[in-house]
Amino acid sequence: MKLNADVWVDAPPETVWDVMLDLKGAPRFVPLLLTAEPLDDAPEVGSQVRMTFGRGERRLTTVATVTHFVPPRHLALQADVDDVDVSLDIEWRAEPKDGGTLVRQAVEARFHTMIARLGARALFSQAEAKQREALDRFKVVAEAEVVGRRDGTLSREDAAVDGDRAPSPLSEEAAPGDRGLDGDV
Repeated sequence: MKLNADVWVDAPPETVWDVMLDLKGAPRFVPLLLTAEPLDDAPEVGSQVRMTFGRGERRLTTVATVTHFVPPRHLALQADVDDVDVSLDIEWRAEPKDGGTLVRQAVEARFHTMIARLGARALFSQAEAKQREALDRFKVVAEAEVVGRRDGTLSREDAAVDGDRAPSPLSEEAAPGDRGLDGDV
């Protein structure tokens, strides 16, 4: 299964790239991502990041490896999520466009077992909406970074999404039909 989406961001590619590389800050815009911890000093092909996803009490941790790294335009990661028998390829691209940056994200999932493939239908029923949510949040964070750099009043960590901090998709007040990692609402 492969998902593709994009969003135009009113920020230069270098600013967008800085937000992409702030892996510890990624939970602000990636639904279900609780933490992202770089395991190497500098990002480059082969460097790794430990990511923990979750909702409620359920947690799933995996290590992703950088497979493409072309500053400030292309970042790709690959992760094997053994707990659910899936491999993920996650790709971010930043392209200058109309005085800002077109951000493209592609996520490809390969399911290794029949049970995983059957469960994928339930998980991916909400995946497009989650991908769109992630890109919309990313836009807010990157554009706030531009404002902060311009006037020194807002840091990336303070970027507001929906009035405060990004609303957590992990809250128990999930939208109807929203499924967690274990398929529960």
